[in-house]
Amino acid sequence: MRKGLTWVALASLIFVLSACGKSGKEPVPPTPTPTPPSNEIGKVDENDTNGQKALAAPIYFRIPKGTDFRLRVRGVGDLTLVGAKPAAKENIYTAGDGGIVGIEGALDALEIITDGITEFKVAKPSPSLKHITLLTTGYGSQPVSSIDLTNAPELTYLWLAGHELNNLDLTKQTKLKELGLGSYGTGLKNFNGKERSSDYKKVSLPTNNVLEVFISRSPLTNQSIDLDNLPKLKQFRARSPRFSEVSFDKSRDLEVVLVDRPSGDSGFSLELENHPKLRDISLNQATLTAVKLHNLPALGTESNINAKAGTKKVDLEGIPQAMLPVLLEEFSPATVEELKVSGTNVTTLNVTKFSKLTKLSLKGTGLSEAELINTIGQLQAPSGQLEIEASRLTTGVQNALTTKGWTAKND
Repeated sequence: MRKGLTWVALASLIFVLSACGKSGKEPVPPTPTPTPPSNEIGKVDENDTNGQKALAAPIYFRIPKGTDFRLRVRGVGDLTLVGAKPAAKENIYTAGDGGIVGIEGALDALEIITDGITEFKVAKPSPSLKHITLLTTGYGSQPVSSIDLTNAPELTYLWLAGHELNNLDLTKQTKLKELGLGSYGTGLKNFNGKERSSDYKKVSLPTNNVLEVFISRSPLTNQSIDLDNLPKLKQFRARSPRFSEVSFDKSRDLEVVLVDRPSGDSGFSLELENHPKLRDISLNQATLTAVKLHNLPALGTESNINAKAGTKKVDLEGIPQAMLPVLLEEFSPATVEELKVSGTNVTTLNVTKFSKLTKLSLKGTGLSEAELINTIGQLQAPSGQLEIEASRLTTGVQNALTTKGWTAKND
């Protein structure tokens, strides 16, 4: 009996001690110290005469030995530069004998400004890399065999300028929001640099791209890049493009279109339809063969379409009434032959300046009979055709047309 009690007492003691242990505070492991951010290269390994160390780095580029380059980085932890040595000035380095420079470490942002790079490659998966800037110091396009960004799928910002490159594959950059191809004074904080002539002959974007800002100083054509598949685009700014047409079919968030000095020999057509947020269309020294602007309710007076020659067809519908005279003033009176204006908000219209106008469509306007007759009285060509609804072809309108030698077309 005493032995049984002893075992019971012992079991109770173990239970109590166990309970006390559970109710007491467990030791809290120390919080790991986060790796501090780094805004500079912490280590330089210039002992790489054959370039093999640099080739093994996550990021590398080929550049003639002895070439100075400016390098700025942002990342986490230790950042090491391989195959180069520091120069006298801050952030300036000199390429070593191997002619290949590598960068090791977890980079978030990378900026390289130099001439002579012939290849740039993100060679290993770099999930933390968000920003890349790669610019030349000189003006002219410099041949580059490859810019390979396959292993940088998290990029949100990319600025390239001063290169001549046959193919730029950005199909892995599904998070890219800001893209600069070339450099000039755009006025934008993130893409405002000196003039650098660039030539990116073919640019491939993801089908499901999220590009919001696109600037270019490159002779892009409609075959170079698909402008009609930019569903998130807000700003488009281009200098010296060679487009044959500009429309941005899927860009419903589009706010700004600026085209400066397009260099196509035969001009291009501008067709912008159903862009509810588009407030600024500015074209400088542009030869427009045809213009179609439909349903642009936000279009404002900051727009400046400097197209004084070449435009033969102008089609305006759903444009704010205050913007109509502003837009019409921009087109040459010596070239416009066809003009279509529509919208119930159009209650007055002045076409006096268009001496070559021979086809005028005013269907769907809010012009009263008196204003319609007044507009017909402004026509300069000795003959032509007015397109108007049959219900609005009154005796007074018909007489005004006959006086001018014009005829009516109605459906």
